[in-house]
Amino acid sequence: MPENTPNKTTIIENNRITIPCPVRGTPAPQVTWYKDGDEITGNEIGVQILADGSLQLDRAQADDSGTYICFARNVAGNLSHIIELDVFCEFINWWPEGDCYRTSDVIGKICCAILSFV
Repeated sequence: MPENTPNKTTIIENNRITIPCPVRGTPAPQVTWYKDGDEITGNEIGVQILADGSLQLDRAQADDSGTYICFARNVAGNLSHIIELDVFCEFINWWPEGDCYRTSDVIGKICCAILSFV
């Protein structure tokens, strides 16, 4: 695995991201991806494991955030690389003046527009 392979990457939701797994070997290594310990087959909707071993998410969502492991193996051995993915979502909400909200035992009134990345 090249030294400059990223350990962390970010994207804003609903965008495509390709997470690289730049491995080479003879014979060509078999690449398996995991997210938070669960195997990614490439059969999930919007998910592809590309010919070069990279993982592509067509429309990243907040719940795609997590720890990804690229695991490559052939007869000569195996190696893995961990990549943390953070998917930021744009949060937009509007509460008209006087609307009430309740959080636990707190009641309040707000009037604001919120635009931020969470």
